[in-house]
Amino acid sequence: MLEKGFNRELGFNVANNSSLRKDAYWFGEAQSRVVVSIAVDKTNDLENELKQSNTLFTKFGTVTSSEIIVDGNSWGNIADWKNKYDTVIENIITGSVD
Repeated sequence: MLEKGFNRELGFNVANNSSLRKDAYWFGEAQSRVVVSIAVDKTNDLENELKQSNTLFTKFGTVTSSEIIVDGNSWGNIADWKNKYDTVIENIITGSVD
């Protein structure tokens, strides 16, 4: 989700609404899992289409202007995470890792 937000510097507010272990919920890579972002005014249309096609889905968050919120906790700003992502190898090589 971070990588998705980098392009337009958009954040997200998401919550684990599952009984799965947190690591499995957030980092599981089952082939049937897909994250979709959609304009707010199209949400009902998508949900109705998914219901009609008997496709299981879970709405687990919303897009924000820049803040990242996970399970009610602020993780900071998307721009800060993008900077860390873009400079991690350079920082490891130069010994500048936080």
